[in-house]
Amino acid sequence: MSDSPNDGRAMSQPFQIAVRQADRASASTRIHVLGAFRIVVDGRELRLRTRKEAMVLLKLALASPDEVRRDDLVGMLWPESSEPRARHSLSEALRGIEQATGLRVGRTPDALTVADEEVWLDLHDLDEALARGDVHDARRLFVGGFLAGWYPPTAEASHWVDSVSAAVGPRLEKMARAQLDERRRATDSRGVSAAVDLLERLGVATDADREAAAEAEQITGWETLRDGESIPTRIPIDREGPFVGRLKEMRRLTAELERALAGELRVVLVAGEAGIGKTRTCQRLARLAALRGARLFLSSCYELEQSVAFGAISEAFAGAVTPSDLAGLKPIWRQVLAEVLPEVAE
Repeated sequence: MSDSPNDGRAMSQPFQIAVRQADRASASTRIHVLGAFRIVVDGRELRLRTRKEAMVLLKLALASPDEVRRDDLVGMLWPESSEPRARHSLSEALRGIEQATGLRVGRTPDALTVADEEVWLDLHDLDEALARGDVHDARRLFVGGFLAGWYPPTAEASHWVDSVSAAVGPRLEKMARAQLDERRRATDSRGVSAAVDLLERLGVATDADREAAAEAEQITGWETLRDGESIPTRIPIDREGPFVGRLKEMRRLTAELERALAGELRVVLVAGEAGIGKTRTCQRLARLAALRGARLFLSSCYELEQSVAFGAISEAFAGAVTPSDLAGLKPIWRQVLAEVLPEVAE
C-alpha cells in the first residue's frame, strides 16, 4: 500500500457531483449530510457502530452509482495500518453497514458500489436543485453546512470533508445570486425571499441583498391583504391572491423601469385580449416603481369615457400635483395645466 493516503487521487481531484436522474424517492436508506449528519433506515434513525463505518457509507452514497476504490477508503480511514489489516477492517465495516441498513454493497477486488435507487442523499437533491435553478427546493434542502458539527474519524477524512464543503458553498451562492437577480426583475417576491434566505444561511448576504428582501416582503404584503386591511398608497390594492406567471413579461417591464429610473424616457405598451391580466401586471409594476422611489401618476381609460377631453390625463394628475410642482412652472404652463386641472387656476 502506498505511504501517501489515496495515492493523491481522491484528495487532488476537485469535488463535483454528477446530476442524477434516477428516482430515489423510494430508497429505504436516507442520508442527511446538510446540517446534522443523520442516517435514516425505513423511517427510523440509525447510529452505526463507528464513525469509520459512517464515513464508508457516506462515500459510497455520494459516489452512487459510480464506484469507490478500495484503496481510497483504506488510505483515508486506516492510513497507519498495514495493507492486509486495513483491507480486513474495511471488509468488517462493510459487513456492519449491510447488517445495519440492509444495503447490498457491490464488490470487485478493486472497487465498491451501491445501487443508486437504494440510497437517498440530500446533497444529490441539492445538486439537482442547483442545476434546475430551483431556489425554493435549494432553501428547503440546505439547512446547514456539509456535516456541520460532525467530526471525521481521521485527518485524511477531515481534509476530504473540507474539500466537499468548500465546493458546495460557492455553487450555492452563485445560483442564489443568479436567481435573486432574475426573480427580482420578474418581481417574484417569494423567489427573492428564498434566494436572500439562502445567502443569509451561507453568511454572505449583503445590505443590498437584504434591501431586495425587504422590497419583496412589501410586494408580498400587497398580495396577501385581507378584507379591511390597507396600505397607505394610491396604488390600487391587489386582493386577488398571489401573483403567478408573467415572469417573462415582468422581467421586460422591470428592465424598462430600471432604464427610466436611470433617467431615460421610456414608453411601454402592454397589449392583449381582455381578461388576461394586463391591469394587474401594470399595477404590479407600479408597486415596484413606488418601492424604488418613483413618482407615480395613475389613470384608467374606459370606452364609455372617450368623449371626455383629456380625461385620462386629468385623472392621473388629480391629487398628485403638489404646490411645489406648481411653484416651478412658468405662467404659460400653469395656464395649460389649468385646462386639464381646473383646481390649478384657483
